Amino acid sequence: MIIPLSALPKEMGGSESRALGEIAGHGPILAEAARDLAKGATSKATRWCYTVVDDDGNPVADGTTAYRPPPLLRSHIDSRDRTCRFPHCNRPAVECDADHTMPHHLGGSTSAANLAALCRRHHRLKQHPAWSLTQPSPGTLVWRTPHNRTHTTTRDPYPSQ
Repeated sequence: MIIPLSALPKEMGGSESRALGEIAGHGPILAEAARDLAKGATSKATRWCYTVVDDDGNPVADGTTAYRPPPLLRSHIDSRDRTCRFPHCNRPAVECDADHTMPHHLGGSTSAANLAALCRRHHRLKQHPAWSLTQPSPGTLVWRTPHNRTHTTTRDPYPSQ
């Protein structure tokens, strides 16, 4: 499904415009229908892949309504993050969970903007009420400790040639 950014609900960063969405191979859909689909499938058996486009039609985000990321998205997260995203943890991303920064059951998307590689230990730590984690931009994580200190992690760039 393709949905214009402007057609998204206000809580998702849109303006609830009447811009048409599109289902590939089927044609345009009304903005209201696209918004309902973007909020998540109503059945666990129904899964949508989506691409959000800006006013010029350029892709700005993509993801799926499924809980588990499809293989290509998982590969993207592993390649982007390389290791667990907790400060100074070096467990390889391929051995980590693809964790939702904002929990899926609370409306968090299964997308590169909301997933990060976390080893099981730090995945569980994130769920402790004294800790918090945000992802202000894809791949940038901000951890807040119980002592109200913040630690920001960004991905390690690959070495240049």
